[in-house]
Amino acid sequence: MNPMAEPNPRPAGTAPGPLRAVRVILYVQAAATVLGLVGTAVEVKSRFDHGQDVPGITYVLGMVSLVCAVAAVVLAASVVARGRFWARRSVMALEVVTIVYGFINIFAGAVAGIGEIVVGAAVIVLAARHSVGEWMEGREGDVGAHP
Repeated sequence: MNPMAEPNPRPAGTAPGPLRAVRVILYVQAAATVLGLVGTAVEVKSRFDHGQDVPGITYVLGMVSLVCAVAAVVLAASVVARGRFWARRSVMALEVVTIVYGFINIFAGAVAGIGEIVVGAAVIVLAARHSVGEWMEGREGDVGAHP
């Protein structure tokens, strides 16, 4: 054992901190998406009650949001398991969709889109960390030495 070597700061068998953060963020994103869908459903009902039209894109975006929320929960549950390299790429793909939604919201006049872009980018950065890749590919090695 080399006394000058940097110690592994986490117990063996524990997912790296960035990956645990990704998991929490995915659960929060799923919950926020469901709340947004509830708000959208209330708005659509209100429009129907007042005889107003609802653009068809509302339904399409609602379905995509629902799929993203379910995917976020599934990925959050899967992402900390070792050897599931596919989950890392799937998380990144989901966050690209989140970033696109953020830009759509900004162009639609919703300032909340900025938050979606920031969170999506943050999750991609966390998921791209070396320690996360080593963990998810099942090669722990010197994971603690590489943030």
